[in-house]
Amino acid sequence: MKRRVALLLLLCQTSAWSDAIFVGNAEGGVSDFLTLPVELINSNEIVAMQFDLHFNADKISIGSPSPSEQASSHQVDSREIGVGHRRIVVYSLFNQLLPSDAVADLPIQLLEDVPAPGEAITMDRVVLTNRLGQSFVPVINEISLDAWQRTYFTADERANAAIASDTADPDKDGQSNLLEYLTGGNPKSPRASERMSLATSNNGNAGQKFLSLKFRKSKRPTTEVLKIEGSSNLTHWTEPTVTLTPTGVQDATSVEWIAQVVVTGQTKYYLRLTATRQ
Repeated sequence: MKRRVALLLLLCQTSAWSDAIFVGNAEGGVSDFLTLPVELINSNEIVAMQFDLHFNADKISIGSPSPSEQASSHQVDSREIGVGHRRIVVYSLFNQLLPSDAVADLPIQLLEDVPAPGEAITMDRVVLTNRLGQSFVPVINEISLDAWQRTYFTADERANAAIASDTADPDKDGQSNLLEYLTGGNPKSPRASERMSLATSNNGNAGQKFLSLKFRKSKRPTTEVLKIEGSSNLTHWTEPTVTLTPTGVQDATSVEWIAQVVVTGQTKYYLRLTATRQ
């Protein structure tokens, strides 16, 4: 069974700088050797970067990183700070700019099977240095929708609305890309049934009947909106009165919730989860 090595994707920015760092995702089984790309959007003459990675060393092994093909003129050094803590430095001996592209490749090996969506690797202590020798520590924010799209889709795919638009569903699991983003999903892995389910229940004492929708919500703060809508005929949808309760289940990217709606007296009733941009 393939399991995802899921990184907590980070967007690194400051108000005066527009550079950003992205780390990709990979899927593989136990003992598979995977490569995760580290990509930089370099708009301020960045020549070097440093960052720390944190991971569960019992489940993940990170080898010695190497420069990407696009950054072949640069050097990549790595040293272990502690168990599950590695520091990566990418630099140029001749003060050459880092490409606005993939800058390093991280070799990853999954040491044991883990539940979907996989193990998380987090990044912090990011330092960027420009051609003038000025270094700064950017503010780290959760990844935006546009950055998320860059992580999962190539440039050619992002130019194809049938693949990368908000409403597209490239993995054909019934969830649009925007819904995948807001629920912590992977737009190229058809696992919607694992992340969303419907159930009915009764309150015998009160004579009430309930319809419950179990779903996951991304941990990342976002301006995009998830809505729960209900219908008795699949034509007219409204926002019903919903009781939201966390189940206590969570993973690296999302938290599980149950939305419960009273449907007493309804012969048919449907619930759906929708996603919209603000």
